[in-house]
Amino acid sequence: LRGARQRGLWAWYRNGAGMDRYLFLIPLLPLLASGFNLLVSRKYFPEKSHIFAIAGVAASFVLSVLVFRDINDGKGPLTQHIWEWIGSGAFHSEVGFYVDQLTAVMIVMITFVSTLVHIYSVGYMHGDKSYYRFFSWLPLFVFTMLVLVLADNYLLMFLGWEGVGLCSYLLIGYYHKRRSAANAAKKAFIVNRIGDVGFGIGIMAIFTTFGTISFAGEHGVFALVGEGSASERTLTMIGLLLFTGA
Repeated sequence: LRGARQRGLWAWYRNGAGMDRYLFLIPLLPLLASGFNLLVSRKYFPEKSHIFAIAGVAASFVLSVLVFRDINDGKGPLTQHIWEWIGSGAFHSEVGFYVDQLTAVMIVMITFVSTLVHIYSVGYMHGDKSYYRFFSWLPLFVFTMLVLVLADNYLLMFLGWEGVGLCSYLLIGYYHKRRSAANAAKKAFIVNRIGDVGFGIGIMAIFTTFGTISFAGEHGVFALVGEGSASERTLTMIGLLLFTGA
């Protein structure tokens, strides 16, 4: 931090500060923007709620670019453990993030396109009676997408997947007084729940087969698959179950 004050944050970053400690900020900033708009902007400045949404998502984009740069420089994969979410016997699930080359590309794409969508929506939604509500759901959608791709285990990924389904329901049914919008939102929500049954069973099959639901690490699913710990038939079954969710 002393170096950051002397040479600037960018110089501090270029001189070796890695992004692995700050991965949590990438999904957190859109979440904070969503919560702020829903709790504060709605009362005090609903017509300016887009400012906080755009700022949160754009800041996530900048951080995502820095993470991509770290990965491109050969510093990855990057991991960050936040806390142990569930611990019961042999089953453990953490809240943590994992970034490899594919994840780095995905978070840059998500945050960049989402920033453009937020900017475009300022004009598109201008004058809407629930302007603040739209700019509460939109950054929340970005948050859930980022959790989905940043998760370091299948259960947290599933939580992000469920969040994406919820936000789809909220945005599709944004004009909830219109029967067509309400019906479309319910249809999307119900179809997602049906697909998620297969997704959930697939995660159970992963734990039963490998004894873990974590992606990476010496005893992670990726390593165990590479060692041939499961038959091709079992892997195909798991893949099809996960694909059911999609």
